[in-house]
Amino acid sequence: MAVPISYNRDAAYGFPLLGAKIEYEASTNCKFIDITQYERSSGLDTICREGSLDDENFDIWLNKGLQSHQKSDVRSTFAGGLRLIYGACGFHSSERRTIPFRDTSYKMLERCMGLTAEFKDVLIGTTGRAYKYTCPESSGSDVFKPSTCFVFRFGVFRPSFYQFALSYDPTKRLTYALLLSKTHDHEYPLLIQHLKEHKNYCRHPLLSAALMVPICNTSTARRIQTVDTNLNELEESAGQHEYANIAQRSPLKLDFVTATRKLNFAARNLGVESMRSSIAKLTLEFMLREVHALEHDLTRIALSDLLQASDRMSSAHVKELIEASINMSQNLNIRATYQEKRVQALLAVVYQFMAHKEAVTNGRVARNSAIIALESKKDSSAMKAIAVLTMCFLPGTFLAAIFAMPVIDWSQGPHPTVKLGFKYYWAIAIPVTLLVLVLWGLAVWLPWNLWLSHWFPRRGNESEILYEDKDY
Repeated sequence: MAVPISYNRDAAYGFPLLGAKIEYEASTNCKFIDITQYERSSGLDTICREGSLDDENFDIWLNKGLQSHQKSDVRSTFAGGLRLIYGACGFHSSERRTIPFRDTSYKMLERCMGLTAEFKDVLIGTTGRAYKYTCPESSGSDVFKPSTCFVFRFGVFRPSFYQFALSYDPTKRLTYALLLSKTHDHEYPLLIQHLKEHKNYCRHPLLSAALMVPICNTSTARRIQTVDTNLNELEESAGQHEYANIAQRSPLKLDFVTATRKLNFAARNLGVESMRSSIAKLTLEFMLREVHALEHDLTRIALSDLLQASDRMSSAHVKELIEASINMSQNLNIRATYQEKRVQALLAVVYQFMAHKEAVTNGRVARNSAIIALESKKDSSAMKAIAVLTMCFLPGTFLAAIFAMPVIDWSQGPHPTVKLGFKYYWAIAIPVTLLVLVLWGLAVWLPWNLWLSHWFPRRGNESEILYEDKDY
């Protein structure tokens, strides 16, 4: 049985209208995860913290110092990490979008991470993004001074999205990340799980983005698989399969309207998924270039041998994640192309059987028309026989009617006599008959429709009358 594709959620949220505004919520409501590393004599110590942020603790979290950590009476030094804030946007209507921050909280975050106004504005768009820019000198805080900000937009789908901002402080190896999704139907728990599994590589600024792409690719793979299942069912319904254990159905019994609708939906979904995989591939190629650039830049900063080895491992690991995702995106694109070819082939088959069924129907109509014509011919012959019989009896009937009139006297003498009043019958019958013939001729031959259209002009054509005084 095919997995149904739900369009209700996307239809409920819809696409933003041109000029839609981004607004703030009345209060801050988001979550965070901190994955930080501390250098000790025995190695690197990785710590994970999670929680929720609101108006009361947002400022405290944003400016929290991470320079040292005490554990088991052993002093450690901060080595870097990831601080991720994530939340869901509110799509209240097609004219209004909201982000899960109060205005003052978002402005603090914007100043700390060096975000531009474009990051907030592109939340209403439906295109993918992958770019970087240099953070303003005024950005940052007492504990964080970013130099570069990466912006990514993943999973554009009618028009769901995951939008990332990654601000990176290379001197501290610290990344502040902001992740927003369109709806609450997101994959945040899975991303957090992946981050915990790869926590040893948290000092790399592109780790979280590299882990987000496989999640988007997995959703693309699920949707393509759904289309594949629906196409398999349609092939079985149309009898276009070669499975010996499945009965061949008659394609002429197929509901062609439903079949073409399913094929059109499948073609549209495959086009969307092909677009998404292509966007993911472009984003990953950009990320791979930036990984190589970061490798070159990080060698300029003096670090201990332990941290240098950790940076090399993190860079190699993130590079492997990106290369694996590139391969998956390419394969998804190939699979979507294959499914599109199946859709085109099935569409041609459906149209062929539609034409065949139409020809069969036309043949039946032609046979029925021949039967109707034959029966009509029989009826016509019967009517001709009735007309001939009527013509045969009409003179006698006319004479009988005349002779039966009281104007002829059959009782006076050996011969019937015609009364003087018989002339009045003809004096009235002949003019009335002529008048009827004249009226019939006037009604048939004179252009009454043209004259009436001039005498009684209409108010407008039918479409004007139909839509008059209606606000569409």
